[in-house]
Order: sequence, then C-alpha cells, then structure tokens
Amino acid sequence: MHRVVALVRPVQSTFELGCAAEVFGLRRNGIARHYEFEVCTQTPGPVPTTGGFVMQVAQGLSALDTADTVIIPGWLPVDTPLPAAVRDALLRAHARGARLAAICSGVFALARTGLLDGRGATTHFARAALLRREFPGVLVEPEHAYIDHGDVATSAGAGAGLELCLHLVRRDHGPDHAALLARHMALPQADEASPSSRGDGGFDGIPPPGGVPQFDSVPRFDSGSQFDGVPQFDSVPPSQDSVDSANSLNSLNSVDSVASLLTWAAERLADPLSVADLAAHLGVSPRTLARRFTDQLGTSPGAWLLSRRVAAARTLLEQTDLPVEAIATRVGLASAVNLRRRFRAHVGTSPGAYRRASRNSPPVSTSAATFSAARTNAATARDVACCGHASTNSDSGRSATAR
Repeated sequence: MHRVVALVRPVQSTFELGCAAEVFGLRRNGIARHYEFEVCTQTPGPVPTTGGFVMQVAQGLSALDTADTVIIPGWLPVDTPLPAAVRDALLRAHARGARLAAICSGVFALARTGLLDGRGATTHFARAALLRREFPGVLVEPEHAYIDHGDVATSAGAGAGLELCLHLVRRDHGPDHAALLARHMALPQADEASPSSRGDGGFDGIPPPGGVPQFDSVPRFDSGSQFDGVPQFDSVPPSQDSVDSANSLNSLNSVDSVASLLTWAAERLADPLSVADLAAHLGVSPRTLARRFTDQLGTSPGAWLLSRRVAAARTLLEQTDLPVEAIATRVGLASAVNLRRRFRAHVGTSPGAYRRASRNSPPVSTSAATFSAARTNAATARDVACCGHASTNSDSGRSATAR
C-alpha cells in the first residue's frame, strides 16, 4: 500500500484537504485500493479550518517519516513562516524518496524548503505575482493547472488539486485506473494532454491528460489592491490587436459570435473543416481568428477543433459499439490509425482501453447519454467563458509530454 500523508495546519483549507482525501483516502466498491491516507500536523490536537469547524488530528510530524507521498493541501496565510521542525521533516521525507505535492497555496510552504529553486511551479493565478516576489529562484508558471517533476509537484487553484491528485494516480497505476476512479467520482477526464499541465518525470512516456488552463487570459486586479480570496476582474481587457483587424475584432470579441462559431463547428465534426473554413464562417481572416482564439480561449483554432473531435470520439466509445474505424470517420479523424494516435496523445490511453474502462465503471445515478451531454454542454460553456476561466488548452508551445 502506498502511504499518503497530508500535512495540515491551522487554519486548514477544507477543499484542498478534501481533494487529497477523496482521491487517496476513500474506499470505493469495485475499485482496487492502492493507498492508505492519513493526516498529520506539527502539534497534534484540534486544528481549526476555513469551513468554521475544528478537526481533531492525532498524528504529529513523525507520520512523514514513513510517507510515500506527502500532500501539502494549502498554506494559509501564505506569508506564514515554515517552522524549522516542519521544514526538516519535509526535507527528510524528500531525501529518502518520498514525493512532495502542494495544492494551491501549499506551494508557499514547499518553496520555503528550497526544493523548488530553479524549477517550475504553479499556484492560483491571483497569488502568482506574490510567489514570484517572495521566491525569485522559483520559475512561476501560473498558466499550468499543475506541474509535476516526479519528486515534487504543485497545482493551481483548489479545483486543479483534484487534477493533480488524479495525475499522480495515473502515474502510479496507469490511465485506465485513473479514468475508472474519475468516473466513480463523476468527474469526466480532461479532454487532452496540453501545455496547461506538465508531467516532467517518472512517467512512462505517455502524456498525462493533464487538465485545463487556469484561465483564457490573465485576469487583472485593481492596482494597489490586495488579494483577499475574491479576485476583482476588470470588465473588459484592453485589446492588443493591430489596426488592420480592428473592424473584425468587434464581432469576434462578442461571446455570442464565438459561441455561434463553436456550435457551428461542433455540429460538423465529420466534415473536413479547416482553419480557413472557421474563419470564413465568422467573416474574419485566419490570422485574426488564430489571434482571437488564443486571446479568448487560450488555444489555437486547430487545437480546439481536434479537442472536440477527441471528445466526440470518447462519447461514442462510451455509448456505442461502433468499431474504431467508424468512429474515426464520424468525428472527422479519417482513419483508425489517426484516431488511435490522436486519442493516445490527448487522453493518455488507447480507444480500446478507454472503452473497456468506461464499460467497467460502476453505475451512476444518471444515464450515460445524460452524463455525456452534460459534459459536452459544460465544455462548450467553458470554451466561451469570460473572466479568466475558460478550460480549453493553451497553445503556448510548452510540451506536456513526460520526460
């Protein structure tokens, strides 16, 4: 059994701790149990939480001496110094080979160990600037949902903590087991491995699904204000587009027009759509379309179209018995060979293995069709989200492929 220990402190963030407990600690009928989950703190006893209740924690720092994975589920307030005893316990665990993973603000504690110096790390976008100022030796990359170096890992805001935990399961026990666990949690797996996540070490060469970017464009805060847990967004970010695309920009900046294009394209996945086709439908140049997709959705038109085709293939694998060749034709990927290649790159497993995992999933309280429709609708809604929360993947050029 792989022993996972969460290091908590007063005042403990409840959701971040819940992410680790849900993935590593909960017993689930029909799913093999590979982890033991425990909680420890520097001074055993009552630990207040952000939820207004008090936890009773029995174990002290000695619990870290036998941990295989140490989770730091938040560190609030973020400027709280790291006690010497805690720092020494974390460094001892790391030195003997334990994996250290920080969720959201937990990166501030991990950074104080020095283990992130010269390495990439992520956190909630609202705290990225502070992390850079406090730890200039850390390469802060807030565009990533999580970053995994093998021995140390960090995640962005609270929801990305679930993605990181599932990524660790995927590394430990493979994509099929992680997909089965995610479905039991009613969490559809991310549509593709993307530059929004980095798995840099200890994996088998298959890109992990990795999740979604934190935001479609960097949110801006009122100058001089301090982050108090509720980001204050400017209503409209300033445009950086050139004058020659100003007229078409007004149309494409409309959420309605973008949503209309996404819906139009999603209904024609079987057609040989090109970026030029998408641009023509919206009445803009391919260059302008690419620039605005990057600004609003955090990805390129081609990458978005491919992600929708892979998502449609997943739905057909879950709900039908169609052969892979037929599915490839229906979603516009032309051949079974192309579908298998794209599917493995984006989902981290083969179409056949994915179908087997989905068929072996325990029953859920709604039909597969309803579940899939809800996922598709949620994906479309996320694609056109404003306020920095779109979930399509960044096309920044960084690779999510594990080294």
